Amino acid sequence: MPERSNGAVSKTVVLGDRDRGFESLSLRHQSPFKGFFTNQAMGQLVLNADVVEKFLKFGLVGISGVFVDFGITFLLRNKLKVHQYLANATGFLTAASTNYIFNRIYTFHSQNPHMLWEYGKFIGVSLVGLGINTLVLWLLVSKAQWNFYFAKVFAIGAATFWNFFINLAITFV
Repeated sequence: MPERSNGAVSKTVVLGDRDRGFESLSLRHQSPFKGFFTNQAMGQLVLNADVVEKFLKFGLVGISGVFVDFGITFLLRNKLKVHQYLANATGFLTAASTNYIFNRIYTFHSQNPHMLWEYGKFIGVSLVGLGINTLVLWLLVSKAQWNFYFAKVFAIGAATFWNFFINLAITFV
């Protein structure tokens, strides 16, 4: 069973049979998901309480982002007649920017002095999330014939999981 120390994982791997001269090899690596899982009895893996709390806070911030996203998308698509997918992308990225500020302060309590670099990573993760969001939206609207805004709720949900776990591992470490 791997041993944990400050997020590093140690595991001994036996290479062959020790009686024939093979030795064991000890491997150590730093996990980007430091503290993400907590080992429990019987080898079960459960989410760490801190990660669950952060996910809930991330979700709360995300709800505010949904209002920003829908508001910008509605304004651009319905009032200014911008193409629906461009309106969607603009709404999504505007919401991602406001979410960065709120998540930095409220969810992750980041003290990183390199805010521009941190923001860039957050937006980079969000751009991949936008790809996930747009793909899900396109599939549900174009292929499944769902209502645009109903499908958008599912698209936001799909992107949320990506955004949280990757930002946890890369942006706010």
